[in-house]
Amino acid sequence: MASIVINGETVHLRESSLKDFQRFTEIAFSRLRPDASIRQTVGTVLIDALKQGQKIGDTVAQTVLWALHDLGVGKIDYDFDANTVSLSEVTDTEAARGGEGAMALAACETGRAYVAALANVQQRTILVNNQPIRVFPQPKEMLAKLSQSIQANRLVNEDYVFTACRGVGAMLQQGKSPQDPEFLAALEITAGFGVADIVVDVQSQKLGIRKFREANAMAASLLQGANAKQVQQVRERIHQWQERIAQAATGQKPAASGPQSQKPGQRLLVPPVIGNRRAVRRRS
Repeated sequence: MASIVINGETVHLRESSLKDFQRFTEIAFSRLRPDASIRQTVGTVLIDALKQGQKIGDTVAQTVLWALHDLGVGKIDYDFDANTVSLSEVTDTEAARGGEGAMALAACETGRAYVAALANVQQRTILVNNQPIRVFPQPKEMLAKLSQSIQANRLVNEDYVFTACRGVGAMLQQGKSPQDPEFLAALEITAGFGVADIVVDVQSQKLGIRKFREANAMAASLLQGANAKQVQQVRERIHQWQERIAQAATGQKPAASGPQSQKPGQRLLVPPVIGNRRAVRRRS
């Protein structure tokens, strides 16, 4: 039985439900901060719950403890008077890394995959022209605005991942940088499609995708409401894209199965402005 030491006392954990983890995730996601680790964020959720009258054995506290357990925390010491929480005996885990292994089918069905999803969006990065850029969650309003622009710029039968990448290229062409919130939001959407490495040649108006990461797409889909089966479908799709990149690198002909629009790694035209409606009508 899983356990965790709290203020010197060993506490055994009992199972929490999928809905419990979903409620926890809503709270924890709203508290994510760029300068705080996912463990620190979850630790504050725990101490606030206890200060509000929750007991260690209550469902809310148990769910938060499961999250800390999955994040590799072995010992917790808190002090209400000082309003502090200390996490120690920490070990590295797949969930703490935000890896795809912690978002497998069983973890999605129980809800524990949400812990890994939170860790993923807290620390994910994307390479743009070999420069690592942190992709921290941006305001919902900004993401909604850019999503509408992506819809407006989508070409006929174009996969959304390429529309999003072209949007990133367009912003670079406009001179936007990682200091621009709109550019960071565009990268967040692109990373949510699983893109981990993109190269953009502004002068020739061409770009290419060099790498996908399954975990990024799985985390994004889970936090956007996908169920366990849908998350695994996302994983398989990204796996297929990554295989195509590997095949292109070795000169092999891509297999017939999998996504059939444009091939990862091929050079794509960049639209001059992401918000402009294209002359070619998009697919409904």
